Amino acid sequence: MEIDELKDELVKLKQCNYTLKKERLKYRELFNWANDAILLFKFSNTNDPIIITEANTAACKHFGYKYEELIGKTNLDIDSQETALRGPEIVSNLVAKGHEVLEIAHRNKNGESIPVEINHKLIYLGGDTMIISVIRDITIRKKNEQELKESLEREKQLRETLENEISQRITFTRALVHELKTPLTSMLATSELLSKNLAEEPNLSYMKCLYAGIQDLNLRIDELLDIARGEV
Repeated sequence: MEIDELKDELVKLKQCNYTLKKERLKYRELFNWANDAILLFKFSNTNDPIIITEANTAACKHFGYKYEELIGKTNLDIDSQETALRGPEIVSNLVAKGHEVLEIAHRNKNGESIPVEINHKLIYLGGDTMIISVIRDITIRKKNEQELKESLEREKQLRETLENEISQRITFTRALVHELKTPLTSMLATSELLSKNLAEEPNLSYMKCLYAGIQDLNLRIDELLDIARGEV
């Protein structure tokens, strides 16, 4: 009877192991199908490097390592120099908050810096403290942001240049109006006086024509000044 019970227990144990193995393969497949890079780190304390214990296919592609090469590496192996210096601070903040999203830079196998957005969380597995990190490459976003920044800077410079040119044109126009108005005022007054006092033809007609022309010119200069004022 005891042997039969033992056999039953062994059968159940095998079935349980098979089910666990099947579930593990299913979750491993889902893990590898994720588009974002995912790393699992083992954490001991904030002053020590955190060790990679698991990585999906996207993470291997992101860093340029084979799975076997990536497992066992620490954050110091994959972080940029600047990020590595901030490592203890980043981990301390994570421990304090439990979850954090931030932008840092990684370093791939070729030594190239990759800007990333990292969403990491402190978790507990089998009595161990772990950090799970979901990593998104933001190279294109950063490139677009830089191009937008440069475009805005160019627009600012063009606007400043245009405003400077308009200011110079207004200054020139006002100076020109002033220079024209000074002799024109005397001409206008003299021609008006002569047109009223001349009686002989054709001199009277000539003077009236000259006076009308000076008035028209004076009006055009006033319009030019109004346009310059409107550009301020």
